[in-house]
Amino acid sequence: MKKGYVAVELANDAGIPIKARQDMTITLTTDSNIVNLQNTQLTIKTGDYFVIGEFEVKNDGTTQISASASSMATVSTSVTVATAETSKTIQLYVFFPKF
Repeated sequence: MKKGYVAVELANDAGIPIKARQDMTITLTTDSNIVNLQNTQLTIKTGDYFVIGEFEVKNDGTTQISASASSMATVSTSVTVATAETSKTIQLYVFFPKF
């Protein structure tokens, strides 16, 4: 079984992460056969600012995963799955130590 992960973060209006003042229930949804969400209900615990969910990859393609919470706007992200083998490559990076 191939897996993927989705993180949901609590943030202020400026996009800066903030800690939850109380447990916050997050509902995840998707309407596709590309991924299968392992848990549709996640909880950001008091004092934390994010939670991580898991999904099972079912098929290749692109889908949306949405997250919603009470009295907050629903947000979505696009997920593209490509399980076919691709040719391998190497990458080269150059960096210098401090002078």
